[in-house]
Amino acid sequence: AAAAPTAAPAGAPAAESLPTLVDRVFGGELRAHTLCLTCGCVSCRTEPFLDLSLPLPPALIAALPPPKAVALSSVRALPAKGAAKPTPPKQPVDPATPATPAPSA
Repeated sequence: AAAAPTAAPAGAPAAESLPTLVDRVFGGELRAHTLCLTCGCVSCRTEPFLDLSLPLPPALIAALPPPKAVALSSVRALPAKGAAKPTPPKQPVDPATPATPAPSA
């Protein structure tokens, strides 16, 4: 006969909420404090994280492809909340393709 599950004592945390070994060893909280330069109000925020750093052997690092370069012209800033939507970037012109003249009226 199977044993009936037993309830946890009152006030005891549920098994799902107990931190795992990985949580206890590599987990933490990032605390960010932001000061408003206009009104002097300080906003405090916490964010949980898990950080597991692993050493990579030099031979593996040498075998990795080089990182891709990103042209600064392809990086765009996000608009502020409530700001008008940005216009889409212009398509690059291919010099091999002849320009099509505008239709005459």
